[in-house]
Parts: sequence; C-alpha cells; structure tokens
Amino acid sequence: MTTTITGAGFAASQLTGALPALDGGALTGVGIGNGQTWQTVTRSAGTTYTNSTGRTIFVSISFSATKGSRTFTTGGVAHGVDISNATQYPRAWVYLPIVAGDTYVLSDAATSIDTWFELR
Repeated sequence: MTTTITGAGFAASQLTGALPALDGGALTGVGIGNGQTWQTVTRSAGTTYTNSTGRTIFVSISFSATKGSRTFTTGGVAHGVDISNATQYPRAWVYLPIVAGDTYVLSDAATSIDTWFELR
C-alpha cells in the first residue's frame, strides 16, 4: 500500500535517504556532539587558532578579568564580553560554536585563562 502525502504529489515511499541537519551534515550521527568529547586544551589569549577538524566544534572558556571588555572573535565576527563588576566577580565566560575552517581568538594577551574546553 502506498500513501500519498496530501498536496505534495509524490508517495511517502519516495522519501528515502538522510535528512539534512542544521549544521549541513546529514542526520546520521554527525551533528555537533555526536562522536565528539570535551577536551581540555592549552590556549593563550591574543593567539589566533583555526578549527581544522572538518566539523563544527564548541568552546567553553572561563578567564580572570578586570573591569572593561574583551572580544572573542570567530569567523571574523567579534562577540563582546563585558565585565562590569570585576571586584566582586573577577571572572567571565564564553560559550560559542566554531564552524569548521573558521579562526577564533580571545582578545587581550594579558587576559588570564582559567579553563579552556573544546568539544571536538
């Protein structure tokens, strides 16, 4: 028995293969996090890195900060991190995806990195 999807003009049995995922992969186990693990990596503020994994990764960074702002740039897009109360809360956090092939950098080489994890 063939069931036709109303208004589509084709049979449901023709819907075969993998469906595209939001990150461009197919929904076959290659999305963000699938087959990836959180890793502690050694990184320095002010140094530009490249995601050469072939997949989107995710970064989780905490750093000590003084009042003011820092910038985390990925793929040419600057994401501001504002630190307004460094006396009471002298830490800031960044959580961002990094698309395959993009570069990424946390501004200000004087920033002290506390933790830098990457889901890769």
